[in-house]
Amino acid sequence: MSELTTPPDPPNVPAPPPHPTPGATPPPPPELPHSVIIRQYPKVIFLYPIFLFSIVAWVLEGFWPGKFGTSSMLGGIFFCLFAVNMLVISFEFTRTSSVAIFLLFVALVFAFLYFDIFPWLKNLVGKIEIEMNSHFYASIAILFGVIFAIVFANVRFDYYEIKHNEILRHHGYLGDVERYPAPNLKMQKEIRDILEFVLLRSGRLVIQPATESRAIVMENVIGINRVEARIQQLLGRLAVSIEKG
Repeated sequence: MSELTTPPDPPNVPAPPPHPTPGATPPPPPELPHSVIIRQYPKVIFLYPIFLFSIVAWVLEGFWPGKFGTSSMLGGIFFCLFAVNMLVISFEFTRTSSVAIFLLFVALVFAFLYFDIFPWLKNLVGKIEIEMNSHFYASIAILFGVIFAIVFANVRFDYYEIKHNEILRHHGYLGDVERYPAPNLKMQKEIRDILEFVLLRSGRLVIQPATESRAIVMENVIGINRVEARIQQLLGRLAVSIEKG
């Protein structure tokens, strides 16, 4: 009687590497920016909510008067926006003061609506009716539109440009340029006003060139976090000291 023998196990041969898909190429590395443009704006730029609401109210009052609310309702909204914007450009709301003011405002509104603490004030506010016609909203929209156009045209000729090895300040309508060295600079980002940061993600950027005694201070830089990240990416290979403010 013959014995049955099992064939030996095949040797462990490593599997061949997968063949790349024809035509598939690896994604290119992210391209570093050649320069970063930094523009600073005046405080009036934070009044853009009034400009936008004036356009909306102008259209509603001009084409559909009374259809989407009374004139006093639109006037009340305009007054509230105006008051908040005046507070934004008049005071600096730090982190601590912003939280305290917000809690105080919530407490006052809650007490005003649900408790009869100041009945005379409630009656007085209820009698106030702020009404403006479409011509008023049109005048405000055109006024702010002209101001914003001048502001945006002006910052096109007055800005800073950061390159790998130097900082350029472009100013004047004839193209005047000031140059500062970029290596070993110190950069400090400051978000001092919470409301301004909420409106336009803006803040202050302070740059100290290594060979200059005076720092370059840029106020109201829109998108301050994005600008800072691009500067770090641009100067990542150089000795840049970053200080958080």
